Amino acid sequence: MGERGLNFLEHHERLLKDFGYPYQRLERDALVLCLGTRHYAAAIYTANTALMQPGALVRGLGQMLPANAEHYEHTPVVNLSRHGGKWCATTPEGELRATKLLLGSNIYFKEFGFLKHRVLPVMTFASMTRGPLQTRKCACFPQHRIISG
Repeated sequence: MGERGLNFLEHHERLLKDFGYPYQRLERDALVLCLGTRHYAAAIYTANTALMQPGALVRGLGQMLPANAEHYEHTPVVNLSRHGGKWCATTPEGELRATKLLLGSNIYFKEFGFLKHRVLPVMTFASMTRGPLQTRKCACFPQHRIISG
C-alpha cells in the first residue's frame, strides 16, 4: 500500500470516527497473523458488514426503478451543472435535465470536485484460499466471517 492508499485509509478512518461507526484499525504485524503476508501496511476492519458485488447492486437498483425514472449506461457525462433548480448533464450526444440526480462512480469520485465531505468511498479486498485455513490463521477472524466450501 503506497502513500496514496495510506492517506485514503486515514481519511476513511476519520469518516468512521465522525459517523460514530465502530471499527478496528489493524497494522502490518496484526495483518500478517490474519493474512499470512506483509504486503498490506494497514487495514480497517468493520464488524457486522458484508461484501457486495457493486455491479450486481447497480443492476438490481436499475431494474427496480419506478416508471418515472430513467437510467443511462455507457453514457459519459462531460459536464455537470445546475440551472434553474435542475441538474444538467451534458453528454457527447446531448443533454439530460433532472430535478434529482444519483451519481455512481468508483472510489476516486471526490477527484471530480463534487460533494466534498459528503461521499464515503469504500475500498474492499476479499481473500480466498484453495483449502481450509490453518487454525492459527483463523484466530483473528470472527467465525461468522469464514466460509468454507
